[in-house]
Amino acid sequence: ITDRKEAEEKLLREHTLLRMLIDNLPDYIYVKDTASRHLINNKAMVRLIGASSEDETIGKSSADYFGSTIARPYLEEDQIIFKSGTPVIDSEETTKTEAGELKYLLTTKIPLKDKAGQIVGLVGISHDITHQKQIEMELRESTYFLERAQEVGNIGSWVYDLNQGTIVLTEESLRIFGLSKEETVIKAETLAKLIHP
Repeated sequence: ITDRKEAEEKLLREHTLLRMLIDNLPDYIYVKDTASRHLINNKAMVRLIGASSEDETIGKSSADYFGSTIARPYLEEDQIIFKSGTPVIDSEETTKTEAGELKYLLTTKIPLKDKAGQIVGLVGISHDITHQKQIEMELRESTYFLERAQEVGNIGSWVYDLNQGTIVLTEESLRIFGLSKEETVIKAETLAKLIHP
């Protein structure tokens, strides 16, 4: 039985290595069956769920962790994957932690197939993009207030791209120069012709 024992030991080593890898990644990694019940959750996922151990999470669905409202789109997406066999790549999702903190996730889900090619579940990995989303929202908000301030003060501004030789005008600049929204990006020479020598 030496060959069998060696094969078992090799399989155990590979399993241990794989488990060590997924448990030490900061991303949320999970495996679900075709009823969307969790079979595997890495340590990050267990923390996100608010459970004390992976054993607590096995056999439960996202609705058990996050409630039906938050879980509905996750479960609907799972069913689409099971029916179509097509992976979902970089889908933006939101979730709430047990403490009520809103998190933004970039999720990829891939169908899991058996040796016969039948779909038996899915493997998912979600990357936390909350920090990037907050920066994006703050930037959008800053841009909005800058545009409103320019409008109130009748002050326009633009950004000059030296490489392209183009100028991107704000809404107030368009109004000041009498240009349409379609002319937001213009050549530097075009703007020069609009200004008194």
